[in-house]
Amino acid sequence: MLGGKMIKKIGSKEQVVLNKALSIVRKFQIFKQYKQKSETFINHMLIHQLKQKLNVNDRSIPCAKMVGDQFRPECFIKGSGEIPLCAFECKKLTDAFAKARWKEGLSQALLYSHCYKATVLIFYDYTKNGAYSLAFGSKKSMESRFAESLRKAFRIYVVIIKPYK
Repeated sequence: MLGGKMIKKIGSKEQVVLNKALSIVRKFQIFKQYKQKSETFINHMLIHQLKQKLNVNDRSIPCAKMVGDQFRPECFIKGSGEIPLCAFECKKLTDAFAKARWKEGLSQALLYSHCYKATVLIFYDYTKNGAYSLAFGSKKSMESRFAESLRKAFRIYVVIIKPYK
């Protein structure tokens, strides 16, 4: 603790685990036919994928509290210290609700950044023509620069997943 605050430092071994988690998430595939499926259905498949390679937990998830409400990510990695290593927050983006889900996911990720050493914010992009994938896919775009600033300032890693075929 420093001045009453917990220091959220990621050690070298934890960084290896976080990098592996990010690699798994970035390689995770969703499909166009899942557009009608619930977000929970896709989350379950992602969590299953993560659990095959990492010690990911989707039970007894440490919650973040704000104004009397509790918020829990989809799953987390405990890590080696007192503060959990990583939270995973997922949102399914569709044309009708993309803006609301983007704001909801971002606000939850910011809240989790207070309780976890890192947060992986995952968006399943079912918008027309993959609007979010396109916007965040260009390294020079404002959206990409914004995601980079989230990573640097809050250790929030934004991952956009576009449906495969």
